[in-house]
Amino acid sequence: MAMAAGVACDYCREDQLEMECCRGGLLPRSTGLLPDDGAEEEVDRISAMPDDLLLQILAGLGCARAAAHTGLLARRWRGLWARLPRLTFHCVVPGLLGAALAMVAGDPTPPSLIDIHFSDHHMIEPARITSLLAAAAALAPEEFVFHIGGGIPPGPVMLPCFDRTTSIKLDLTYAHFTLPSAGGFPALESLHLENCHMDINDMLRRCPRLRKLRVLDWNSESVVVALTALEELAVRATVQIRRINIVAPALKKLYLDAHCGIHKEFSLSFSAPAVEDFIWKSESRAKRDATTFEQEVHRFQVTDFSILELDLKQGGHVYGTIVLHLLGLCTSIQRLKVTLDDYEKRERCSEDCRCDQTNNWRSQNISLTDLKEVEIQRFRGEDHEVDLLKVLLRCATVLERVTLRFSKKFSPSDSGRLEIDSILKAYPFVTCNIYQ
Repeated sequence: MAMAAGVACDYCREDQLEMECCRGGLLPRSTGLLPDDGAEEEVDRISAMPDDLLLQILAGLGCARAAAHTGLLARRWRGLWARLPRLTFHCVVPGLLGAALAMVAGDPTPPSLIDIHFSDHHMIEPARITSLLAAAAALAPEEFVFHIGGGIPPGPVMLPCFDRTTSIKLDLTYAHFTLPSAGGFPALESLHLENCHMDINDMLRRCPRLRKLRVLDWNSESVVVALTALEELAVRATVQIRRINIVAPALKKLYLDAHCGIHKEFSLSFSAPAVEDFIWKSESRAKRDATTFEQEVHRFQVTDFSILELDLKQGGHVYGTIVLHLLGLCTSIQRLKVTLDDYEKRERCSEDCRCDQTNNWRSQNISLTDLKEVEIQRFRGEDHEVDLLKVLLRCATVLERVTLRFSKKFSPSDSGRLEIDSILKAYPFVTCNIYQ
């Protein structure tokens, strides 16, 4: 009955009340729920059902702890929870989890899921984490999820090899993983790492079948990924990126977030001809960095886009130049969406501001023969925004739809709204939607 009583401290119990998967299985704080041997028991027809049906009932609870509590109500249910195909351990006491996993080890059928979630208030030693990981790996689950919200004391955590596991998600704050000298993850197809530190290159060499990789705290200045089967890659770098080297012939989805920007000596080698969905985010200050955002995008040499979405923190600056420059680089764009920040209204830029030094963009003619849809969110109707709208309408010869969503902090004047309406009416073949 390792999972039946005392499995949660008071803080864990509070957390369980907030978790949908745990709330339904909470029992009152009491003892003596199981009747004495000599007591007369009511007829329990449910417990007379076959094990397979009882396991289906327990599976509906969605929580291994709640399933184990049924053993307090009837002896027939004792230990059945350990045979559940999906085992979720949320907000349990760390010291009891090892015993619970040992009970699961007696079942010859590997679980399809082991999901371990410790509350933030637990400080778990690296040695205990290593032991729990080893116990979980020995069970060979198809999917493994491990989350520790609280801090982990300094010390190495050994990540064992999961020979038959196809999906792993690790979110362990401040955990420093070491890998075994030999062995790998031959069946692993999906890997999600968050708040973890490890030699990611060594890890990837051990995952020959990996199709999905998500690393939300990439802490190396070099992003090097060479995986022939990889189809989806998401990286959020927490240090400045100096080098990107990606060789992934099957890659279809790519998300790169250079949260701390890129190094001035940044280099790129990119071979992913099958990419269909590409998102590139980079923190960049125009006055500080010699490299412009347009040049960063152009480095990837991926210009055959059909959809371009720009999230711009323009802070009142003119943005027509950058939008048209990117459209000039990616002439196959069919849908353009620009989302602006909700800055407070301020004075115009100074005359020497870099954002509008190239005034000839207003009279520019670029080839937008594929552009069919334009959407601008938090539009304000300022002069430079209206000028950009004019250029897009003039150059996009097959444009079908224009959507303008005005900022909630700004209401256009009557004259400004009339000007926009008159501009749009000059293109009757374009469907126009304006939201205020």
